[in-house]
Amino acid sequence: MIELPQGAARDYLQVFGVAAIYVAVSPDGQCCRIGSSLDLARTQGFLGRFEVDQVFWVRDARTARLVARLARAGLPTLGGGLVRASREIAGRAVEAAAGRLGMRLTEHQAALMRVSSALDQVDAMLALAHADGALSWFNRAYRAYRLASTGRTMLYGEAKVRLRNAVVRRIMAGGDLQDLREEIFGEAIHHQFKKSA
Repeated sequence: MIELPQGAARDYLQVFGVAAIYVAVSPDGQCCRIGSSLDLARTQGFLGRFEVDQVFWVRDARTARLVARLARAGLPTLGGGLVRASREIAGRAVEAAAGRLGMRLTEHQAALMRVSSALDQVDAMLALAHADGALSWFNRAYRAYRLASTGRTMLYGEAKVRLRNAVVRRIMAGGDLQDLREEIFGEAIHHQFKKSA
């Protein structure tokens, strides 16, 4: 079974909106589903007995849908998104469809290695910012958020995931790590800080 992105890697891919084109194989190996997904782990849950066997990554969901549709069109269909093809033929159909469209595919393992490397850099940057005191605002903001919250309160771990995702977005936009409160905690924290100012 192929390794599906989980945890921080899954979050990272979703932050950037990159999409997967997958080949999921039936238990008997006689037919496949060729589809696209922004969340492979979730998609695998919907596929039932079909198992994701090959994954290619592209820059966005629109591109993934286009490539998957063209790949299916070149194979004998069984209805409901199924094609009568082996995993090898289905994989080659995806590669050929991307080639016809002039789209570049990234192999699954290469994509996961890039994500892992990027997350290591983000974690190093967060550790440095924490050591320098640049993130001291985060704990204060979390406490203020908890005090202002009236419904379900985000757990500290969830807030840290949001912090990491916000840092990733800022790094990609070439920004700094200043004033991420609203991006992480939303309007509740914004109003709480206005009251205390």
